[in-house]
Amino acid sequence: MFSNNYAGSNHSPTRASSSSLPSSGLYFSSPSLRTPQFRHSETDIEHLPLADLLKNPHVSRLWHQCQGATDKLLQESEEQKKLLQQINALTEEIHSLKAKIAEARYQQKQPIVGVGTLDSPSLAGFSLSPSDSFPQNAGTIKEVGGAMRPESYPHSVLWNIEDCQQYGLVTEKNMSRPAMEKCIRNRNGEIISTFEYNAIKTNARMLVGIHLVPLGTPADPAAKTRTKTKSYYKKYFLHNFKDVLDKLEAQESVLTLCAARWKAEHVVANCLTAIVDAQKAAKRKNAREEIESDGDGGLEVQQGKRRRTKIDEQEQGWRKNKRRDRDDRGKAPTAQQPTDAPLTEQLAALGPQQTANLTAPAVASKSSVQNPSSLSISARPKIDINFIYVDASYSSLKNEFTERFSGNQDAIDLLNAMESSPEFKSGKSSDDFIAFLTRIENADPNEPNISEDDSGTSWGHYQFTGGHLTCSKVLTSWDVVGSCLSACKLIAAALKTCKVARHLCFEYNIEAASYLSDIYLGNVVSILWDLWKSAGGPVCKGKERAVSSANDQITDPQRTDVAMRLTVGGEPNSNTPVVRNQDTSVANSDHDHISKSELEILLKNLVKEDLWTCIKANSITLPVPTKPRTKPDLISAVLQDPKAVTESFVASLRNLVVERKMRKNKPSSSRASKS
Repeated sequence: MFSNNYAGSNHSPTRASSSSLPSSGLYFSSPSLRTPQFRHSETDIEHLPLADLLKNPHVSRLWHQCQGATDKLLQESEEQKKLLQQINALTEEIHSLKAKIAEARYQQKQPIVGVGTLDSPSLAGFSLSPSDSFPQNAGTIKEVGGAMRPESYPHSVLWNIEDCQQYGLVTEKNMSRPAMEKCIRNRNGEIISTFEYNAIKTNARMLVGIHLVPLGTPADPAAKTRTKTKSYYKKYFLHNFKDVLDKLEAQESVLTLCAARWKAEHVVANCLTAIVDAQKAAKRKNAREEIESDGDGGLEVQQGKRRRTKIDEQEQGWRKNKRRDRDDRGKAPTAQQPTDAPLTEQLAALGPQQTANLTAPAVASKSSVQNPSSLSISARPKIDINFIYVDASYSSLKNEFTERFSGNQDAIDLLNAMESSPEFKSGKSSDDFIAFLTRIENADPNEPNISEDDSGTSWGHYQFTGGHLTCSKVLTSWDVVGSCLSACKLIAAALKTCKVARHLCFEYNIEAASYLSDIYLGNVVSILWDLWKSAGGPVCKGKERAVSSANDQITDPQRTDVAMRLTVGGEPNSNTPVVRNQDTSVANSDHDHISKSELEILLKNLVKEDLWTCIKANSITLPVPTKPRTKPDLISAVLQDPKAVTESFVASLRNLVVERKMRKNKPSSSRASKS
């Protein structure tokens, strides 16, 4: 009974409570009891000001960490500058001490004379009187370094410089400058170690720095413009140069195992070349820093700095890789790597002043990041010339001459004539012509054996004059050329050479007034034009010129000279020949139809620099100078050379005259436009 009541009381409230509560469906379906929905406003975080962003504790923490990293980076940059200054000061002190040690070693540690050879153990003593020991020591060196190799030494000692050819230590293009680290050998013919070779170079640099570098400039005006290399000191300071060789051989007896002291001379020459290159690099660096100091430190200045640094590194690397002795180059101190771009973007909120202070030291040190000694022997900064292309079609070539070489009318006449008769005497080109054309087309300024005299403004000198393949020796007849297509290819290759020369001067920051390749282009066109007409090639209608009167109006300065030539001696008479189907610039194929007085007038219109360019391009022989050459001296020398009356030489003179007039008129026209 009790249990039933209890059970009833236990279950009845449950049913009552469940029945009294509204069902779940009623609760959620009732409009009055529906859960309210709130709309969250979207906040544009990207455009919030910095003050609002810093209210977030996470952003505030990142901000303070960034500021701390910035301050730390600036402090480390300042410390790095101080350390680099200390390193430079210590390096200078080390060089000074080494120089004093070398001088003391020479004065005190002299070999004793008269006991065997230089390598004898009895020579370990000291002579405290250099004046007594030096003449005897010199006699011993002369005995060891005779012209003939002693029989006690093997061939591998490399007694003469010609012996280097047998061991493959020289190249065909550079027979007189072998790699000295492989040529210096002991009395058994074994190559010395790298440590010994570096010690020899160190002694040579110290002797050069003490006895040659401090010497002043001679009174000869020509000495002021010469580079202070081996030839400079042998010409103006021969006694001092020989004294350095004596001291170097006294310290390093292994250098005496040769004839004519060629090993010691090459070591000293390499040191002088390294010093000259280091001075040039320092001048470029100082000039670059002066230019950069005028900027405001912004991004545009830094980008300009990167561009100039790249150009200087390419030029410096190209020149340094030409030398065989690359260990003589000074090592630039390593510097901190530039700051990554993402960090610069994160710190942009610091403000322009702090951002400039942060990024300037890092970018400024980029030029010293790459160490020249880290480059391999074959490594060399390359200049891209693949984008330079000249189409060999007639229309393209005529456009090139019209736009860039408007003074060369012979080129337009030749192209018009060949275009009208493209199959004229079409045949196979000679082997020399093909080799000549291939050398010009495939010329690459990135080759390691390219000489400095064949690059820059002189680019094209080797292609047109190297070996026996020259314009005058190859282009002897139209049968050698073979066809109009081959002639167009040669003209296109010459035009490409002119473009590459200008690109090289741009990359190396060379301000050029004229280019040697332009002279060769004029020579090629002039010779081809002569060959075309001598072979009976037709001339286009409208290009025929008949000279029957001296009163004909001629506007081209080149045609004026031709008209003067055809009417020398007064007014034309009935005997004056009428030239048809032939260009008046070469109306008479004989070379003696231009007088020296007319040639002298052309030469006087040129400046001295243009005269030198023309003399070099045409291999004009000059007499031995007894004094600095003046412009009248050069003109007199040119007039005495038989090559000066050739048509190719006269054509090159006319091209130079036209180019000079165009350069002279450019400033005046610009001023007129401004006014």
